[in-house]
Amino acid sequence: MIVVKLGGSLFDYPKLTDWLKILSEDGAGKVVIVPGGGPFADQVRDAQKQWKFNDQQAHKMALHAMDQFGLMLVGVAEEHGYDLISACSKQEIHEILANKKTPVWLASKWLENNAEIPQNWTVTSDSLSAWLAKELNADQLTLIKWTRTDLEVSIEELEKNNVVDSSFMNFLKEVGFIISFIRVDQQLFMKKLLKE
Repeated sequence: MIVVKLGGSLFDYPKLTDWLKILSEDGAGKVVIVPGGGPFADQVRDAQKQWKFNDQQAHKMALHAMDQFGLMLVGVAEEHGYDLISACSKQEIHEILANKKTPVWLASKWLENNAEIPQNWTVTSDSLSAWLAKELNADQLTLIKWTRTDLEVSIEELEKNNVVDSSFMNFLKEVGFIISFIRVDQQLFMKKLLKE
Protein backbone atom coordinates (compact mmCIF):
# COMPACT_ATOMS: atom_id res chain seq x y z
CA MET A 1 0.00 0.00 0.00
CA ILE A 2 1.21 3.51 -0.87
CA VAL A 3 -0.06 6.61 0.89
CA VAL A 4 0.09 9.51 -1.57
CA LYS A 5 -0.09 13.07 -0.31
CA LEU A 6 -1.55 15.18 -3.10
CA GLY A 7 -0.77 18.75 -2.13
CA GLY A 8 -3.35 21.49 -2.08
CA SER A 9 -0.98 23.54 -4.26
CA LEU A 10 -2.18 21.36 -7.16
CA PHE A 11 -5.62 23.00 -6.84
CA ASP A 12 -5.19 24.99 -10.06
CA TYR A 13 -2.61 22.75 -11.74
CA PRO A 14 -3.82 22.16 -15.33
CA LYS A 15 -2.79 18.50 -15.24
CA LEU A 16 -4.45 17.67 -11.92
CA THR A 17 -6.81 15.33 -13.79
CA ASP A 18 -3.80 13.38 -15.11
CA TRP A 19 -2.84 12.68 -11.50
CA LEU A 20 -6.38 11.62 -10.64
CA LYS A 21 -6.46 9.25 -13.61
CA ILE A 22 -3.18 7.58 -12.59
CA LEU A 23 -4.07 7.32 -8.90
CA SER A 24 -7.57 6.00 -9.61
CA GLU A 25 -6.64 3.54 -12.34
CA ASP A 26 -3.02 2.43 -11.80
CA GLY A 27 -3.36 2.99 -8.06
CA ALA A 28 -6.66 1.12 -7.65
CA GLY A 29 -6.50 -1.16 -4.64
CA LYS A 30 -3.05 0.02 -3.56
CA VAL A 31 -3.10 3.84 -3.16
CA VAL A 32 -4.63 5.98 -0.40
CA ILE A 33 -4.77 9.70 -1.25
CA VAL A 34 -4.21 12.29 1.46
CA PRO A 35 -5.39 15.68 0.16
CA GLY A 36 -3.76 18.94 1.15
CA GLY A 37 -5.80 21.94 2.20
CA GLY A 38 -5.08 24.24 -0.75
CA PRO A 39 -7.07 27.47 -0.94
CA PHE A 40 -9.51 26.11 1.63
CA ALA A 41 -6.70 26.09 4.23
CA ASP A 42 -5.60 29.54 3.05
CA GLN A 43 -9.07 30.80 3.97
CA VAL A 44 -8.58 29.42 7.48
CA ARG A 45 -5.25 31.25 7.78
CA ASP A 46 -6.83 34.49 6.59
CA ALA A 47 -9.77 34.12 8.98
CA GLN A 48 -7.46 33.45 11.93
CA LYS A 49 -5.31 36.44 11.02
CA GLN A 50 -8.38 38.68 10.93
CA TRP A 51 -10.26 37.34 13.95
CA LYS A 52 -7.36 36.13 16.15
CA PHE A 53 -8.93 32.82 17.25
CA ASN A 54 -6.64 30.14 18.68
CA ASP A 55 -4.60 27.52 16.87
CA GLN A 56 -6.73 24.68 18.20
CA GLN A 57 -9.78 25.99 16.36
CA ALA A 58 -7.69 26.78 13.28
CA HIS A 59 -6.35 23.21 13.30
CA LYS A 60 -9.87 21.79 13.34
CA MET A 61 -10.87 24.12 10.52
CA ALA A 62 -7.77 23.13 8.54
CA LEU A 63 -8.74 19.46 8.84
CA HIS A 64 -12.08 20.36 7.28
CA ALA A 65 -10.17 22.29 4.60
CA MET A 66 -8.39 19.04 3.72
CA ASP A 67 -11.80 17.37 3.56
CA GLN A 68 -13.00 20.09 1.17
CA PHE A 69 -10.07 19.55 -1.19
CA GLY A 70 -10.55 15.79 -0.90
CA LEU A 71 -14.23 16.07 -1.81
CA MET A 72 -13.28 18.30 -4.72
CA LEU A 73 -10.85 15.61 -5.95
CA VAL A 74 -13.59 12.99 -5.75
CA GLY A 75 -15.96 15.27 -7.66
CA VAL A 76 -13.43 16.18 -10.37
CA ALA A 77 -12.52 12.50 -10.79
CA GLU A 78 -16.18 11.56 -11.13
CA GLU A 79 -16.71 14.27 -13.75
CA HIS A 80 -13.88 12.74 -15.83
CA GLY A 81 -14.98 9.13 -15.37
CA TYR A 82 -12.36 8.19 -12.77
CA ASP A 83 -13.25 6.33 -9.59
CA LEU A 84 -12.13 7.90 -6.31
CA ILE A 85 -14.09 7.24 -3.12
CA SER A 86 -14.02 9.31 0.07
CA ALA A 87 -13.15 7.52 3.30
CA CYS A 88 -13.32 8.75 6.90
CA SER A 89 -12.02 5.74 8.86
CA LYS A 90 -9.44 2.97 8.74
CA GLN A 91 -12.19 0.43 8.12
CA GLU A 92 -13.56 2.40 5.16
CA ILE A 93 -10.07 2.78 3.69
CA HIS A 94 -9.43 -0.98 3.88
CA GLU A 95 -12.85 -1.81 2.43
CA ILE A 96 -12.31 0.51 -0.55
CA LEU A 97 -8.85 -0.93 -1.19
CA ALA A 98 -10.24 -4.48 -0.94
CA ASN A 99 -12.75 -3.55 -3.64
CA LYS A 100 -9.86 -2.45 -5.90
CA LYS A 101 -10.73 1.23 -5.69
CA THR A 102 -8.77 4.30 -4.54
CA PRO A 103 -9.81 5.99 -1.27
CA VAL A 104 -9.42 9.70 -0.59
CA TRP A 105 -8.96 10.26 3.13
CA LEU A 106 -11.22 12.81 4.79
CA ALA A 107 -9.28 13.41 7.99
CA SER A 108 -11.51 15.62 10.14
CA LYS A 109 -13.81 12.99 11.61
CA TRP A 110 -10.89 10.75 12.60
CA LEU A 111 -8.50 13.41 13.86
CA GLU A 112 -10.48 16.39 15.13
CA ASN A 113 -10.06 15.42 18.79
CA ASN A 114 -6.89 13.31 18.51
CA ALA A 115 -4.68 14.39 21.41
CA GLU A 116 -1.50 12.81 20.02
CA ILE A 117 -1.39 15.29 17.13
CA PRO A 118 -0.34 18.89 17.90
CA GLN A 119 -3.24 21.19 17.13
CA ASN A 120 -1.37 24.05 15.49
CA TRP A 121 0.16 25.09 12.15
CA THR A 122 3.35 23.05 12.66
CA VAL A 123 1.24 20.09 11.51
CA THR A 124 -0.06 20.12 7.94
CA SER A 125 -1.14 17.40 5.54
CA ASP A 126 2.55 16.44 5.17
CA SER A 127 2.76 15.26 8.77
CA LEU A 128 -0.76 13.85 8.67
CA SER A 129 0.11 11.75 5.62
CA ALA A 130 3.05 10.30 7.58
CA TRP A 131 0.76 9.65 10.55
CA LEU A 132 -1.72 7.84 8.32
CA ALA A 133 0.99 5.80 6.59
CA LYS A 134 2.14 4.56 9.99
CA GLU A 135 -1.45 3.95 11.15
CA LEU A 136 -2.18 1.87 8.03
CA ASN A 137 1.18 0.08 8.11
CA ALA A 138 1.82 1.30 4.56
CA ASP A 139 4.81 0.20 2.50
CA GLN A 140 5.50 3.68 1.16
CA LEU A 141 4.70 7.34 1.64
CA THR A 142 4.93 9.50 -1.48
CA LEU A 143 4.53 13.27 -1.38
CA ILE A 144 3.72 15.03 -4.63
CA LYS A 145 5.30 18.47 -4.52
CA TRP A 146 5.98 21.44 -6.78
CA THR A 147 9.57 21.56 -5.55
CA ARG A 148 12.24 19.43 -7.14
CA THR A 149 13.58 17.24 -4.33
CA ASP A 150 17.06 15.80 -4.49
CA LEU A 151 17.20 12.30 -2.97
CA GLU A 152 20.42 13.18 -1.14
CA VAL A 153 18.77 16.04 0.75
CA SER A 154 17.88 15.18 4.35
CA ILE A 155 14.40 15.53 5.82
CA GLU A 156 15.86 18.15 8.17
CA GLU A 157 16.99 20.18 5.15
CA LEU A 158 13.55 19.83 3.58
CA GLU A 159 11.97 21.14 6.78
CA LYS A 160 14.43 24.04 6.87
CA ASN A 161 13.50 24.99 3.29
CA ASN A 162 9.74 24.64 3.99
CA VAL A 163 9.32 21.75 1.56
CA VAL A 164 7.65 19.83 4.40
CA ASP A 165 6.17 21.13 7.64
CA SER A 166 8.21 21.52 10.79
CA SER A 167 6.62 18.51 12.53
CA PHE A 168 7.22 16.06 9.69
CA MET A 169 10.33 14.47 11.28
CA ASN A 170 8.44 13.85 14.53
CA PHE A 171 5.96 11.66 12.65
CA LEU A 172 8.70 9.52 11.11
CA LYS A 173 9.92 7.96 14.34
CA GLU A 174 9.86 4.16 14.31
CA VAL A 175 8.27 3.85 10.88
CA GLY A 176 8.95 1.07 8.42
CA PHE A 177 7.81 2.67 5.19
CA ILE A 178 9.83 4.15 2.34
CA ILE A 179 9.53 7.92 1.82
CA SER A 180 9.68 9.44 -1.65
CA PHE A 181 9.02 12.83 -3.21
CA ILE A 182 7.68 13.23 -6.74
CA ARG A 183 7.49 16.50 -8.62
CA VAL A 184 4.11 17.50 -10.05
CA ASP A 185 5.23 16.98 -13.64
CA GLN A 186 6.50 13.43 -13.03
CA GLN A 187 3.22 11.58 -13.61
CA LEU A 188 4.95 8.93 -15.74
CA PHE A 189 7.35 8.19 -12.89
CA MET A 190 4.38 7.61 -10.58
CA LYS A 191 2.72 5.41 -13.19
CA LYS A 192 5.88 3.30 -13.39
CA LEU A 193 6.13 3.11 -9.61
CA LEU A 194 2.57 1.78 -9.35
CA LYS A 195 3.25 -0.95 -11.92
CA GLU A 196 6.23 -2.38 -10.02
